[in-house]
Amino acid sequence: MTPLGGVIYESDPETRDHVVEQLSRSGRPVTSRGNLHLVPGDAVTSYWHRNLWTNPVVFEDASVSATAEALRGLGALWCPRPQDKFRRHALIQEKLPRLRPKVRRFPFLVPNGRLGAWALQEGSVWASADT
Repeated sequence: MTPLGGVIYESDPETRDHVVEQLSRSGRPVTSRGNLHLVPGDAVTSYWHRNLWTNPVVFEDASVSATAEALRGLGALWCPRPQDKFRRHALIQEKLPRLRPKVRRFPFLVPNGRLGAWALQEGSVWASADT
């Protein structure tokens, strides 16, 4: 597992151009793959992103079992963010612990558990247990 050394911003298809424009204003390179945008260094101001992945890592997508094991090793509940390969995402997600939301009465405190995000990217996996 290798740290990506930046922050990943997730956009909606409709706001993708806005997010990329705002991130580009930082003067840092923006690596975009679908709706995921990697910016090296610390977080920059962006008002249009859907989700922010801090401390992302990348590792090889060797097999369904190996990928699920690597994600479990990062220690969070996981939410897939597929850009493509939807069936492979589903197969990996089936091998991960499931989020079991409870019915709560409003107002309530948000649980302390971590919810990570991950996506397959051209033979590798981008993941962050801190979203």
